[in-house]
Amino acid sequence: MEEMFLNVTTPDDLHVNIKDVIYIVGILVTLLTAWFKLKHDNDRQTDKIKDLSATAERYYQECKEEFMNAKNGRVSIRRDVDDRLVKLSDTIQTNKDSVNNEMKEMAAAINTVKADTAEIKGMISTLLTQSK
Repeated sequence: MEEMFLNVTTPDDLHVNIKDVIYIVGILVTLLTAWFKLKHDNDRQTDKIKDLSATAERYYQECKEEFMNAKNGRVSIRRDVDDRLVKLSDTIQTNKDSVNNEMKEMAAAINTVKADTAEIKGMISTLLTQSK
């Protein structure tokens, strides 16, 4: 085997067959095809990652907006309920005062009627005693 390598001492003695050229070209084509395939797949995966990242960011922003809307809605509902409770409390107090005033007026009217009734009874009893 050493003789085979010792025989080739100059570049002129190196013989390259067509078969060797075909093997070398086949290997180069295979390597270039694999490289371009890997590059294409890498670019496609990078694009998918960018798309997924953009989609995730969009969903995050939508969720953030929905969360803020819900939070603000809850605060708004609380404030609205508090305002309505204050208005309702004021209305109840006004109605209570109004009812109390009407009750006082009715009590005064009832007392007046009682006094008038007592006066009429007195007059009737006086008339009855005089007519006997």
